[in-house]
Amino acid sequence: MGGVSKRPLKGRTIVFCLYVLAIFVILPYGRTLAVAIRSHGVLTKGVFVLTGLVFGFFIIKAWPRFILEPFKGVILILSIIALIATMYFTLRLPEERLHFAQYALLGYLSGWTLAGMRVHSSGRKRLALGFLITFFIGTLDEIVQGILPMRVFDFHDIFWNVVSAWIGLWVFHFSCP
Repeated sequence: MGGVSKRPLKGRTIVFCLYVLAIFVILPYGRTLAVAIRSHGVLTKGVFVLTGLVFGFFIIKAWPRFILEPFKGVILILSIIALIATMYFTLRLPEERLHFAQYALLGYLSGWTLAGMRVHSSGRKRLALGFLITFFIGTLDEIVQGILPMRVFDFHDIFWNVVSAWIGLWVFHFSCP
């Protein structure tokens, strides 16, 4: 690797693995946690704020490229806004809306981790591998939910997991050439 430190690779991989682990550790407690937060009347507001934070993070990370390639930047921002709007109008429960924040961040982290590993020099191959990884994690997430009591398997959730992860991957791809 000629002078390239392996430290960022390990750090990125650890961050990604811890994030995936957190997704699966929280699964059995997700419904209980949502009920507790809802009882305080902050679930909907909390999901809205979390979605805004993820969107803000994406804007901050991609801002230098927005200046260099404004047309692509506008298309990316409009895509994210359309996704969030579609989600808010089609998903009834705030817990379902968490899929955007959770899996968009997972998609971004998978791109970031794969870039650190230098698995593929081609951005398209990295996007494809990141998509497969996040698709697998999102599907496994739903399978585990189908096994757990008080949780259900839902193809609709897999769709939102994948779409949100894809947006996160695209943001990483756009912001980090």
